[in-house]
Amino acid sequence: MTNRKIMRCVYMISLLFALTVIGAQAQENAPTLTLVQDAITGFDCTVGAALQPDGNAMWAMLVDCHREHYALHSFSTLTGERIGDPIPAFDDPNTDYFRLFSSNTLIAQPDGNLRLILDGNINDLPVSYTINPQTGESIMNLEDDAQLGAFVREFTPYMEGLSFSADHRYLAAVDDDNTDVLDMESRSLLFTLPYATTSVGFDTSGRLYVVTSGDAATTGFVLNVYSLPDGTLIQSYLLPYGGIPYPNADGRFVALETGGDETLLGVLDTTTGIFSNMISQMMPPFTAGDCIVRDPVTDSALDLSAGRLWMRDLVWLPDGETFVTLSEYVGDGMTQGRENGCETTATRLRIYRVGE
Repeated sequence: MTNRKIMRCVYMISLLFALTVIGAQAQENAPTLTLVQDAITGFDCTVGAALQPDGNAMWAMLVDCHREHYALHSFSTLTGERIGDPIPAFDDPNTDYFRLFSSNTLIAQPDGNLRLILDGNINDLPVSYTINPQTGESIMNLEDDAQLGAFVREFTPYMEGLSFSADHRYLAAVDDDNTDVLDMESRSLLFTLPYATTSVGFDTSGRLYVVTSGDAATTGFVLNVYSLPDGTLIQSYLLPYGGIPYPNADGRFVALETGGDETLLGVLDTTTGIFSNMISQMMPPFTAGDCIVRDPVTDSALDLSAGRLWMRDLVWLPDGETFVTLSEYVGDGMTQGRENGCETTATRLRIYRVGE
């Protein structure tokens, strides 16, 4: 038996001992998820978001959906309203950069600056900027990026599969068969999970949250929680839905948005293993002013009836019970609309609260 098969068997045995099966979702002690505020913030696409020090506002890095002009925005976490004007940050005229599909791509640093990590795409290297949130001045970290890229490529060729902890100390790198958890400060491998994850998240209390597909014994999805930096499996939960896990600071609540035919948003209470009510992210048709989206082949108006909100980032507030999401409207015909100069993507900021 190969080492990889042995690791997988050990993992499955550990899972059977640790697994907490989620029962009926309507139990009386299930948390309640409530939508508090809902606002359209414009027609740019979300790159990342980070909480401001006082917790009453958040930064959001947005880019026009052609991915050329990046700007830093500020929003109230109490009302969802925009604060001041957007601050231009940097341009990518060749559209070489892509956002990473994970949380913590934009973080606030102790020195007051922001750090943003992108997928370089063309050279398959991470690209990072240090950004002054007052002026928008953005400095590329070329030497650090080259070193980080060389280190990460020892474990995975997929830059788009990287996930970072809230302080950018730890990094999860997903390969075809494994997930390697790395220490970015010491440039060392901490531990390897013997499976490729669906998605990864970190809390700020030293825990790693991994969602992976189940097998014949555990259908659906499994959320595994590991301690850092040793990689001890703390707890496992059988999930009816998959999605990127967004844990709050102490790890009690984990928000997940599902895919599939209907997009849903809910919160798992890790102390009980019970999900909250699920809030649909499906939306009615959306039009941008008097812009008519037309099919370039048939020249007929496109039906955007498959509209839904696709969550791009989520930020928990200090109370541990309120979070803010930035999502984009996605519907049929979006690509054709952009090609014809009609931008039909609306960024939505929503504030949710978890109750007992």
